Amino acid sequence: FTPDVAAGHRRAQRILASRNTGGRGIRDSHLDQSLALDDVKLFVTEWVPMGSNEMVSFCTKLGTGERVPGGMFSERALDADEFDMVVAIGAEHKTKLVVLDLDETSYVNVEAELLQTATQKTTQATQVENFGVNFSETGVITYGLYVNGIADRVQKNISLDLLARLLSDVYEDTSYLVSNLFSAYQRSMLDMAYKGEADNREKFVCIMADRITPKLRADEYMDDENYENELKQVIGATFNAHDLSGEEIIVFGSQGVIICGPNSSRHDRMLSMYCALQARSSFIKSVFSSCFALADELKRTRALVDDYQSDPTNVIRIRERLSSHTSAVTVLYEIQQFILESLESIDPSLEAMMPSSSIKQGALYDSAAKKLYDLLDLEGTLKRSRRRVIDLQKVVSACFNDLEALRDMSQVIGSTRKLQINQMIEGTTKNLEDAFRAQARNSTTLEVTQVILSGSLAFDILDRLTGQYLSYTEIRWANESIQPYLVNEPMVWFTLNVIMWTILGGGIIYLMRHLAYMNLSVETKKLLLNKPIHVKRWRRFVASRNMESIACKEEKGERVTKYGWIEPVNVIKWQGSSPKIEVTCDERYGYILSSVILINKRTCKLTADECWRIFWHDNFEVKNIYDPTRNEFNAETGKRVDTSAQASDDEDEDAAAPAFGASMWQKSGLSSSFSRKSKHDIDDDGSDSDEYIGRDFTYEGFVAERNDAASRL
Repeated sequence: FTPDVAAGHRRAQRILASRNTGGRGIRDSHLDQSLALDDVKLFVTEWVPMGSNEMVSFCTKLGTGERVPGGMFSERALDADEFDMVVAIGAEHKTKLVVLDLDETSYVNVEAELLQTATQKTTQATQVENFGVNFSETGVITYGLYVNGIADRVQKNISLDLLARLLSDVYEDTSYLVSNLFSAYQRSMLDMAYKGEADNREKFVCIMADRITPKLRADEYMDDENYENELKQVIGATFNAHDLSGEEIIVFGSQGVIICGPNSSRHDRMLSMYCALQARSSFIKSVFSSCFALADELKRTRALVDDYQSDPTNVIRIRERLSSHTSAVTVLYEIQQFILESLESIDPSLEAMMPSSSIKQGALYDSAAKKLYDLLDLEGTLKRSRRRVIDLQKVVSACFNDLEALRDMSQVIGSTRKLQINQMIEGTTKNLEDAFRAQARNSTTLEVTQVILSGSLAFDILDRLTGQYLSYTEIRWANESIQPYLVNEPMVWFTLNVIMWTILGGGIIYLMRHLAYMNLSVETKKLLLNKPIHVKRWRRFVASRNMESIACKEEKGERVTKYGWIEPVNVIKWQGSSPKIEVTCDERYGYILSSVILINKRTCKLTADECWRIFWHDNFEVKNIYDPTRNEFNAETGKRVDTSAQASDDEDEDAAAPAFGASMWQKSGLSSSFSRKSKHDIDDDGSDSDEYIGRDFTYEGFVAERNDAASRL
């Protein structure tokens, strides 16, 4: 599935000719070329966690089951506006993918064309990249491309300095190419392995060239000077170099390998296997460092657990960190399992590495291929990788054990806090019990005191009825009618005083207990409304009530106000005492959120539900406080209909309220005494005139106007 080489060469020639400049777009006055390559081919390899199900999902995103597989992809999810039908779209980081070959659960081969790479727009360089990409179930992703030309070099004499700059773009562009094809779970695993820098993840490169200039022995390139320094630009720190034959050499580095010689592409199977193992090794190294980073975070969490009493917020932070650690350990364990599974189906034997055409031609034991196989040491690398993955499992298990210990410690903290809370509740309950007993004693004392004071009052009343309070003067009618029969007779006057005391004291005690009894039966109804309202009309209604409490709360961009009041006295309307109403509303966005209505069942014949329906109808519906137009939805789009202009017209017009006889409570048969509103009720409705609505409304101004109107009446 490699691109057409000849077509790529012709395209490079056309691009170079169209620039109308003799020099390169990349200029460096200090550029000193020591090595150059001819007919360069690149294999860039990376490893990502992937299994059969992830592979199926991957193919689904590529549209392999559609009539035209592939399509246009970006490095991120597009916004809704970008999906609209337009004439042209920005091509930055957009990739055109064409599916060439696939097995839905094993692999897929695609050709990717980057419409615009991540180069600076201010430069004159024109860069065109076509990748052949292989996605494998084992997690190995291989990007292959021919270097048709760089700057003014077309196919031949490709400088390693220029090639290093090309590789920098290739690493970045390949990350952009597949970033939006991975699943969210794969992206989370990559972010965990690379500590949030998944776009800058390491890749392993294999550079294959038919010729290197100057042609030297392999050990002569390892001179610690110009030759080796240029090699380090493309493959990282160099390890060793070897002569495979008189015409072929290979140089190993930390980030790649270079093989030069005629027909070097016949070693592609061995080199791709070697690159895949090195890519896994690089990924294992990143995961291993992430495990130690997680171990450090667990130590910090343990420090918070040990010192949780110093800060009340430590407990919340401990829970949040434990949740984060649990996700991290789970992801690391899954990564370790993916790596282990990817190493199970690898066959590193020499026969598997040689192409089938070479086997048929009897070239199985080509000396250069045999020496390369020995140098790559694929079997030894595979064994070392498996041991590292098994060792990684031990590290992940250690992190999991530390996490379990922290969970146990967190549970101990929770149990300790519960014990402390229970002790505090027990102490508070004991204090409340003592307070209740003291209150009972005080109540008894108060009742006794009331009885005693009622006796004094009864004696004074009896004295004033009989004239005995003026005993120091001569009262004729008292001396003639009272003294001989009531005062002078033994025990008669005392008995009368005791009887008067008993009647008055008993009456006072009965009255107090009756009042307490009448106020003990309360019915409460709580409603969750979330209905739109007209804010101006609502504020006028609030100003017409005698508010007992107003509480405001601002939180998360919302300003919620809670009003509490008792409805005006209307014995016929409420069939007894008026209810107490509490309403919570958001006046910033014009919504009534919830309401609570309280009624006294012994002084009101209606239920709380009936009282609420009367209140809602007579105030929110009749006075048009409720705004039903803001609850309209478009049946096709499902979006709320914008009725702001209509609501503004309604505010200006605001029709007068209907007659009181049409109210719900009268329709339901609760009362039939009134057929129209009184003048006071109509004024209390606060019907909205055009002149009144036209002015800017404030709460203080409305209260002042109502006070002026009351004073004129």
